[in-house]
Amino acid sequence: MARIAAHSQAVERVTRLCGAHHEARGLRLAVLEEIRRAAPFDAYSWLLTDPETEVGCAPLADVPCLPELPRLIRLKYLTPVNRWTRLDVSVALLRAATGEQREHSLVWREMLASYGVNDVASLVFRDQFGCWGFLELWRIDSGARFTDAEAEFLSGIAAPVTEALRRSQARTFDLAASPPDRTGPVVLMLSPQLEVKAQTPETDQYLRILVPPDADRRPIPSGAYNVAAQLLAVEAGVDNHPPSARVHLSGGTWLTLRAARIAVGAPPDEQDIAVTIEATSSGADGGLRARLRAQRPRGGTSEPSRYRLRHPPHRAADVPLRAHRPGPPEVDLRQDRDTQPSYPARPSHRSLTPSPGKGSRDARTPGGASTGGTGESNQTRGLNESDARSSPRTRVGLVGCGCARPRSTTASATG
Repeated sequence: MARIAAHSQAVERVTRLCGAHHEARGLRLAVLEEIRRAAPFDAYSWLLTDPETEVGCAPLADVPCLPELPRLIRLKYLTPVNRWTRLDVSVALLRAATGEQREHSLVWREMLASYGVNDVASLVFRDQFGCWGFLELWRIDSGARFTDAEAEFLSGIAAPVTEALRRSQARTFDLAASPPDRTGPVVLMLSPQLEVKAQTPETDQYLRILVPPDADRRPIPSGAYNVAAQLLAVEAGVDNHPPSARVHLSGGTWLTLRAARIAVGAPPDEQDIAVTIEATSSGADGGLRARLRAQRPRGGTSEPSRYRLRHPPHRAADVPLRAHRPGPPEVDLRQDRDTQPSYPARPSHRSLTPSPGKGSRDARTPGGASTGGTGESNQTRGLNESDARSSPRTRVGLVGCGCARPRSTTASATG
């Protein structure tokens, strides 16, 4: 119980952080600190994504295999197990997803196992308007694994963090756009293993803004690695989203990264990959603006909804269904089983038509009674009179449904 209470309090703290931070990087750093207290981890990788193509960009990571980052990204995109584009839940655990057979995961088998990674918690931040990011938490200690309680805590923070990420991205469109000056195209050339082979002179300036490097270090073109890895995933049949991503640069400026093979004489899988970086045009960001602004709170309020660990997103299996029990007579029509009055058969048009050749105004009914020149048979009069009287079933239906009743019907029903 103490652990559940601690996780519930951690969810509340994360929710408050989501309302206090308006910039995606600061938000992620603050949320990671809260996660570390409730569900400790040894390494992490958190990427924002283009909500439409779901390709990663703007990474925030602390992993022991940073020198092998291109290989890590390539293997991650080629791994179907717990891929963020395939998850139908907000949190998935590696050991649970593979049935303790972690070698089924390509990235674990080819790389993470050599770094002693014992379990991985994968989170996806998705709503009805798109995918806004994914986070992976690694546990490296031997025997260390994520528990069901920790997975439930991570599920509890997914919704408020998703809302905050989307809100932080939407705010960038309220800023003035000021793209860097450039004199030529921004292009990188990568090998099939995602190693940088060449780039244009203007590329370095963009990369330093996208992922600011440490002092005296070259910027890491992680955005280029991601779109190129998505191209490989499409070629391998792992995913079908286009290899492109829109990413916020600064102010109100967004960039679009795209990857494509350079057609040469070599086989397709040995051809180099070109990644282009260009300012996102007003036409190209129309869908992005629509997705971002569709959920912006009216009136400019940014306070997120209150989430609790004890109230996770509803699933069909979680909704209790009560067995039907007969209610009081005024709401359960089936309880009224009294014999209903039998109405006389409605007369046909022939019975109301005068006999041909007699010229009399009085028409005879099948029973021999005269309408007295009124054109109405006794059967018809009896039918109209019976309509004015409500049966017990009619009274129950009127009271139970709360419908408005004609004045004459009310009088007969209550009398």
